[in-house]
Amino acid sequence: MKKLLFIFLSCLTTSCCIAQKLSTKAVLSNSSFSFEKHQAGHFNYYYAKDSEVERKLDSVIELHESRMTRILQILKLNEYTELIDYFIVRDLDELGKLTGDTTVQGKAIPEEHLMFAYMNAEANSIGGHEIMHIVVRDIWGKTRYGWMEEGMASYSDEKWRPTGLHNLANQLAKDKKLVSFSHLLMYHLCAVEVRYWQTGSIVKYLCEQYGIEKVRQLWKKGLSKAECIFGKDRETLEREWREHIKGHDDTVR
Repeated sequence: MKKLLFIFLSCLTTSCCIAQKLSTKAVLSNSSFSFEKHQAGHFNYYYAKDSEVERKLDSVIELHESRMTRILQILKLNEYTELIDYFIVRDLDELGKLTGDTTVQGKAIPEEHLMFAYMNAEANSIGGHEIMHIVVRDIWGKTRYGWMEEGMASYSDEKWRPTGLHNLANQLAKDKKLVSFSHLLMYHLCAVEVRYWQTGSIVKYLCEQYGIEKVRQLWKKGLSKAECIFGKDRETLEREWREHIKGHDDTVR
């Protein structure tokens, strides 16, 4: 048993070390990949020669600058001066090999101002989601509440979704798949729809009803301090939000 525990802890330590080494320098030293580089706007773009990104580079740049503009609007910022290193590979297989994480379609390393996505002629994961992860962490600092990180990121990209976040949350309510606010601390154990759609809908509601400064305080203090922040307890906020999303069917964003 002690031997098995030692092996487990060794593997865990190794995994943590690998994650910590995911930096621009480390990625560029990966001999399995070769990248072109182009700096534009808020990003250093890294991509393969003759890739879909290279063929559509102007459109890719325009898309991401529009996403950055949206994020600055949400956060009430006039500018963001840090350059983000952005690696866009050809497919999910390459993404997994490059990042060491085969469970995601995109990835952000906020402390390194580093993000990853994939793009090909059939599908892509480019957009503002990972950008928000980096910018909000940079401006507001780390949060202990993972649901807020995903909620902010999902909200930032909603404008370009075919279906609004409140509509998606309303459908989850009809299917009895929503989780209570008291369970959001365990959001990572919830279904993927809850992790992105419900949290995004909650953040959208709070931003639009109470303002970004209140949401920033929530980022720092959590829902247990809801009454101090919003003048209402967690349960009241949840009831209000659930009532609000009822008015969002397939035709109302």
